[in-house]
Amino acid sequence: MKSVKPSPGCNFVIALLLLTGLTGCRRSMAPVLWKIEGDTVVTVGDSGKYQCYVWSPRGPAIDYRWECTGGRFAWDWGNITKWYAPESSGKAVLRITVSDTFGASDTDSLVVRVRPLSRTLVNWSGAVKARAYQFFADTIRIGYRLKGQSDSDTTSVYLLLMNHSNFELWRQGQPAEFLEQRPLFVRTPFWETIPATDRYYFVIDNTRSFRDVNFWLSVTGTSP
Repeated sequence: MKSVKPSPGCNFVIALLLLTGLTGCRRSMAPVLWKIEGDTVVTVGDSGKYQCYVWSPRGPAIDYRWECTGGRFAWDWGNITKWYAPESSGKAVLRITVSDTFGASDTDSLVVRVRPLSRTLVNWSGAVKARAYQFFADTIRIGYRLKGQSDSDTTSVYLLLMNHSNFELWRQGQPAEFLEQRPLFVRTPFWETIPATDRYYFVIDNTRSFRDVNFWLSVTGTSP
């Protein structure tokens, strides 16, 4: 029987097929990240728990690396992690890379929408004694947007908004700077953006009046 030798071109094709097959085999042995579970909407400063699921044909993956474009991780136990959202709204990407003992790896990610936080800073109605004042204080972070409304039964009482150092100056009778200074009876809403993280004071100033004043004040703050 006469033997047939493969041509050089045929040898090349066979080698290419073998190489492709081996490469595909190597790729098929890599771990596969097929799912990430967790909250896709988180409020500013709040937290969420996330878990990834991996299929690894050569045994369990031994290394999990979590990364994020914003916020921070409180801890991670391999395929499970707890993540805190940043202090401003927007989008953040959580990324997980898993590697096996042979150095093969896979990466997946999850986009989380961070929504603004709104909270009530003041919600009060009552009375202020003559020649006295009432104040409400809260620590507010930079960038928070304030919306407030007020009313009183006289024009002689004022609403003042100031940071801690200016409040101390004002209380000592020294000149002070205000973020807001207006008659309390004005019902038109006021808007302010906090310029720096500090303790801020909302003061109902009745020190110029000789009679008690009834008032109400409502202020909300929304994170950036």
